[in-house]
Amino acid sequence: MNYTNYERNIVEHYGFALVNWPLSGHIQNPLKVGGRAEVQRLLDALKSQSCEWVKLTDEERVARMKDNRERHARGECVYIARKPRKTAAASQHKSNEIVDSSSDDDTSSDSE
Repeated sequence: MNYTNYERNIVEHYGFALVNWPLSGHIQNPLKVGGRAEVQRLLDALKSQSCEWVKLTDEERVARMKDNRERHARGECVYIARKPRKTAAASQHKSNEIVDSSSDDDTSSDSE
């Protein structure tokens, strides 16, 4: 799951939201929430359904998108830009020099 861009790639794109996140801070990858106790707390909340996925109505989804854009415009880190893609062609540096396979030395030695 894409936790880095959760709002854009999960909430806005699919229209689902995780409600009643039991841990402090924003929704993030369970590997990054802290220690075993925090992960267990999250697991317990999901099992008891006190934290659950809900399908947003069209109105809720539009309102969430509007709110996200306003927060982003105020400088909050709602949408995180992807790193530029490295291509194989960009990493290969070819020489601009053209090498001529027939050398002038071969022709001059024949004329001597």
